[in-house]
Amino acid sequence: MSELLSSLFDANSLDARIALTAILASIACALPGTLLVLRRQSLLGDALGHALLPGIVLGYLATNFLIDDSPTGTMAAWAPSLRITAMLVGAAIAGILCAVLATIIEKSGRVEPSAALGVVFTGLFAIGLILVRRYADDVDIDASCVLYGHLETVVFETWPGTTLPMAAVSALAAIVFNAALLIAFYKELKLGTFDPEFARAVGIPAGLIDIGLVAATAMTVVATFESVGSILVLAALVVPAVSARLLVNRFFSQIVVSIVVATLAAVGGHLLAMAVPHLVILSSENRPLEVGTAGAISLVSGLMLVAAAAFGPTNGMVWKAWRLRALRQRVFQEDVLGILFRLAERGVEVDEACLSGQVAGSLDRSPAAIQRCVRQLQSSGLVDQTNGIWRLTAVGTQRATEIVRSHRLWETYLARNLGWNDEASHRVAERFEHHTSGFVRENLADELSHPGRDPQGHEIPPIADAP
Repeated sequence: MSELLSSLFDANSLDARIALTAILASIACALPGTLLVLRRQSLLGDALGHALLPGIVLGYLATNFLIDDSPTGTMAAWAPSLRITAMLVGAAIAGILCAVLATIIEKSGRVEPSAALGVVFTGLFAIGLILVRRYADDVDIDASCVLYGHLETVVFETWPGTTLPMAAVSALAAIVFNAALLIAFYKELKLGTFDPEFARAVGIPAGLIDIGLVAATAMTVVATFESVGSILVLAALVVPAVSARLLVNRFFSQIVVSIVVATLAAVGGHLLAMAVPHLVILSSENRPLEVGTAGAISLVSGLMLVAAAAFGPTNGMVWKAWRLRALRQRVFQEDVLGILFRLAERGVEVDEACLSGQVAGSLDRSPAAIQRCVRQLQSSGLVDQTNGIWRLTAVGTQRATEIVRSHRLWETYLARNLGWNDEASHRVAERFEHHTSGFVRENLADELSHPGRDPQGHEIPPIADAP
């Protein structure tokens, strides 16, 4: 592992240049990808990743045609830049064509936006594949590279006079272009993303901005086309943005986090591609397993997405489960406090037999669960045991009073204002009592003119003084 890390951070090594290209390509895709995810247009990234294929191929073919027909050596020096320019132009035209055709089909055929987009991009992608297959023997276009990219070969085509891969330069140009657009139109993009109707009302050309986003995404796809291909570009566009969406809520924070996730995925993916051949040997031919860096990056970004979905601070499944468990535990404890308060009102002494019998039966819980809950309440200082009798402490009495007061106020409100019967109002009040703040509770009491008793004749306890 130390050798892998040293080669990754050695500026003169091939691995360092591949990793740099992967990082730049991932960041370039993450910038427009964040906007696509927030606009709920993730399918647009997939559509463009496929629909741009005919434009890219036609641009490539046109470039080769010009170079082949030019006098010897005339266009050779300009071939790399001319090829990239032609592919960018072809991709932009194909991307805008995809958006326009999808809009036409949607409006004229009364088709859902996703269905219209699916029809258009599959058709354009099929045309692109036909062009690739038809001319694969005439020009240097490999179908697997078109679909999946080939980061390992980008180091063989470098910027003149340097060892920097042309793909890295293209990705860096896409980053600068996307960042400039984002900074220049930050307010318009933010408003159009979260409230497009208001944006139109204040005069922001939302339709023009949408076309600009499509064009910027198309340019980005072309700039990263050689690195990640037309299929894996979807992972680069969407997965870091979705991970950021699960981790943070603010617009600017999501952009930053998506860049961080894209960078970590690029580095981790290349490390995985470097490490697997050393760890896995195919037994049939006894040779190292070949792992593509682009695919490994997609795998790592997918694993990061799973981690974000599981451990995200707000929406993570683990934290949601933990909060749900804590809520259930709190409700259970408050139910026990309420039962102890009501038994104390009736003068019933709560011993171990009462806990296991009457209390457990009232809450439909097992005696063991009641015993555990009471021990937890005791450790929190809410109940205490004296001579085998369980009683509420001063703090526990205050908390139980709040619960019972909320319950009986809600019963009174539901019976008086909605005409509910005792059973229905009791069942609903049992839920409301656990989510009623002091402010709401006292406003409810004011609304009811501070009643002394509930519909069943039970006293509504006054506000308990703090101990």
